Amino acid sequence: MPHSSEPIRPEVFYNFHMPDCASFKLALVSLGLEKDQLCEIRPDEDHVLWQIAQEHVASIKGEYLEIIASLASDVRIVVFGELMLPSVSPQEDKEFEDALAALAKSKNLYIVAGTYHDVAKRNENRHYNVCPIFVPYQSDPIHQYKFSAATAGLERTDVPIDQRLRIICTPFGNFATIVCLDVDYKNTWKKLGIRNLKPTKFPRVHLVLVPSRDDSFRISEDAKIEARPHGVALAFVNTWIGENGDRQNPFVQGGRGESIKPVSDDGTVYIYELLPESLSAPPVNILEVET
Repeated sequence: MPHSSEPIRPEVFYNFHMPDCASFKLALVSLGLEKDQLCEIRPDEDHVLWQIAQEHVASIKGEYLEIIASLASDVRIVVFGELMLPSVSPQEDKEFEDALAALAKSKNLYIVAGTYHDVAKRNENRHYNVCPIFVPYQSDPIHQYKFSAATAGLERTDVPIDQRLRIICTPFGNFATIVCLDVDYKNTWKKLGIRNLKPTKFPRVHLVLVPSRDDSFRISEDAKIEARPHGVALAFVNTWIGENGDRQNPFVQGGRGESIKPVSDDGTVYIYELLPESLSAPPVNILEVET
């Protein structure tokens, strides 16, 4: 796999190619959201959406950008949790989106920017849970949609027509982002299995990133179980803070199911060093997966 500062495009990678870089660092940002920091929006009788309350947007946005700006140069991916994007609507907050794009480019950084419930006017009849991913080689983010709504958690968003699992290809491995409850959505792992469980021209996925807001702390265990047969490393960050202060620390699991400890953490930003052998585990079983 070539090392290059040029954009790495998916079509140059093929299944079972493994990253050959020495290592890279991943940052998981555990900025939690308390219940009173979120507000409920009901655009119509069929939808219940959530976003950071307007009075908290400015302070969280400042902390959010400071964290990214302070990351060391050897951190290549930073991940924020579900509903953590501190903007009422990124499409209507161009200054903030431009700031994230500029940081991704200047720091050669991949920013998994958390998610937001899309209440932008351009989608006034369709409402999604969206995760923008900022990459160093373009100004516009890549959008990963959440495929299913957490109705038990009072989330009522639309199922997106676009059901693609975005694979971001980099010199240090390929990653996909699965939003919270989609860990339990079997079609998600089927999409990943097409790439990892049979020879194919599609790029192999080495790392799965899961931004979550889970009050049960169950989804993280489901993610560990699902990731192992595919031979992928897993990084999980949960923004939930309970009324009594309960919260879940981020974690990283290697491709063989091993726990990877952070090399540093300050209680908010957890830094992990990932070696190629953590990303290049073979699947447990090579399965025939429908294309």
